[in-house]
Amino acid sequence: MGGDTQVCVCSESDNCDGELEYLNHISKKHGRVTSFVTSKAGSRFAKHLHRFKRTKPVRHYNLEINIDHNTKYHKIIGFGGAFSDSTGNQISRLSHELQERLIKDYFGPDGIEYRLGRVTIGGSDFSTRMYSLDDHPNDESLSTFALQNEDYKYKIPFMRWAQKVSNHRDELKFIGTAWSSPAWMKTNRQLNHGGFLRGRPGGKYYKAYAKYLVKFLQEYKKNDVPIWGLTVVNEPGFGKDTHFPYNCLGFTAKTQRDYIKLDLGPELHNNGFGDVAILHYDHNIDHVEDYVNTILTDPEAAKYVTGTAYHWYERHNHRYDRSILGHISKRFPDKILLSTEGSLGYSRPSSLGDWHNFNEYADDIVKVLNEGVQGWIDWNMVLDINGGPSWVGTKLDAPIHISDDASEYYKLPLYYAMGHFSKFIVPKSVKTHIEVKRDGNGNKVEIVAFERPDNSMVLTVLNKNNHKIRMKIHDPHRGYLVVHMAANSMDSLIWY
Repeated sequence: MGGDTQVCVCSESDNCDGELEYLNHISKKHGRVTSFVTSKAGSRFAKHLHRFKRTKPVRHYNLEINIDHNTKYHKIIGFGGAFSDSTGNQISRLSHELQERLIKDYFGPDGIEYRLGRVTIGGSDFSTRMYSLDDHPNDESLSTFALQNEDYKYKIPFMRWAQKVSNHRDELKFIGTAWSSPAWMKTNRQLNHGGFLRGRPGGKYYKAYAKYLVKFLQEYKKNDVPIWGLTVVNEPGFGKDTHFPYNCLGFTAKTQRDYIKLDLGPELHNNGFGDVAILHYDHNIDHVEDYVNTILTDPEAAKYVTGTAYHWYERHNHRYDRSILGHISKRFPDKILLSTEGSLGYSRPSSLGDWHNFNEYADDIVKVLNEGVQGWIDWNMVLDINGGPSWVGTKLDAPIHISDDASEYYKLPLYYAMGHFSKFIVPKSVKTHIEVKRDGNGNKVEIVAFERPDNSMVLTVLNKNNHKIRMKIHDPHRGYLVVHMAANSMDSLIWY
């Protein structure tokens, strides 16, 4: 795309990577290891075979990794991306053949097999207009609630298509998130510029917002798209920001606690949606502890809450401390912990394919998995070549972008970064303890290990160095494995 960037071009005449079906062919022979490598030099899930040996190597290694099968941690929920209006808008521009190929790239057995899909309830900043699902003032009975053109054109069809192509439909979980309630429920009577629900928890506007979310669940269910979970609202911390440009709805930790136990939880149960997961918070790490301490320690609220959602933004701020996630995971092991939105800024088409972005995603995901996080959801799955469309003019990167004339789409390094997790660290995989010794050349390497439900091991290694590294891996059940890892690369190693 220009400079030091590269993407994979997919068109009707060029299938880009071809079928990735070979990623499912993993040797089960004793001592065999199947490795899939993506690198800045151009490898995209390149397949390699290795073999464990019983004899301990004696030379020096940059990294020595010891697998501890006896110490287990949390289970994985899954990885995925969002069915935003902008994503659907862009997919719909493609030919039917390319639409199907793109959906399969994300959800099919020959793709990276996403298991999570976040969907916007009404509009967001990545819509082409501002709207909710009931824009009629003071419609407290929600008699005019209705799904919109965006639901029928840009979200439901592609969610159903994902269900159709997935080999794991029972594991495919959709999470609904509203960026705002209808404007008439809010203190400022606007969809943006901050604002809170009118009145107090237990009052008519809080109850109306709970009914609004239930109606969304009912309508999507009618359209054969069952929703697994809801977050209370996207980014509740912006309620006090009267200059905040796009859709938002504020909740303090206390009002969210009381809303869950007085309004949302009972409304879900009373309408047959008691099994829908409620995820509280859904904003940045810097204030997650306040919400956790307020909501999960309250028995009446906590009984309705399945877990905590957070976003990765502010990750370069000193307040972005991943160890907070580890504390939450240990304190509340019965509550799930999900990263529900991450994205990177965008400047120009020639920046698409920047390897630095690959490292940004992969580095954060490995580190938070080591802190007890059970899944990671990207923001827009697909955007145009300029990082949109967005009614407020926001421009972001996505794992896939579509050309101006919609004759082709581009798979960025971000797509492969996500795939190293979604394809190989499957739901119900259990984090396994590892001990790591490293020399100076082994720094800037991130590692995480999981035991998968079929009893295979997957070791995920990210090398951010500009030089190759030598690794020695010891599995007491299998022996010793030596791997030479390329500079600026990621390796998923799997063995039975």
